[in-house]
Amino acid sequence: MNPTLHPSSTSGAAPEPGTQQVPQAADLMSPLHPTVGAHHPLREAADHIAQSDEAFTVVVHRREVVGILTAEDVLTAVRADPAGWQAQPCASMMTLPQTRIPAHAAVTEVLRQYREHGIRPLVVEEEGTPVGVLRPHEVRLWGQEHGYLPKEAPSTEDPSPGQDRPEAGAR
Repeated sequence: MNPTLHPSSTSGAAPEPGTQQVPQAADLMSPLHPTVGAHHPLREAADHIAQSDEAFTVVVHRREVVGILTAEDVLTAVRADPAGWQAQPCASMMTLPQTRIPAHAAVTEVLRQYREHGIRPLVVEEEGTPVGVLRPHEVRLWGQEHGYLPKEAPSTEDPSPGQDRPEAGAR
């Protein structure tokens, strides 16, 4: 089920217009890393993704950002070509068109972009130059905190920090 990406009446009172400062994309963005070359093999991108805290890597060609390759993009390649995915160039698996957003765009505009183009990391640009990556996680947290997205119920599958995990086989 896709979350509703607008002020929510189910998670408390939605913010009144003008009562809060809506951050810009630049306020929530992360640096443009990790990076991988567009013509480098997907195996390299998979290694970058596995070794970082991010579920994506920024794809560059001649020092220019050309897109973002997500863990899901890599998994799609693995499923499509289990024997040969590792040698495919990174550029072949990027989801296109790559959506970019201006650094000064309000996070509410980011939510609109997600509705129209799907939820994935976005390249943040300032005067046409990529300056960062906006991760869906930060946008979701902001949206939940400010009533633009419903708050998720705590998971019953993964205990909260400090709770014991059930014994294997126990229910």
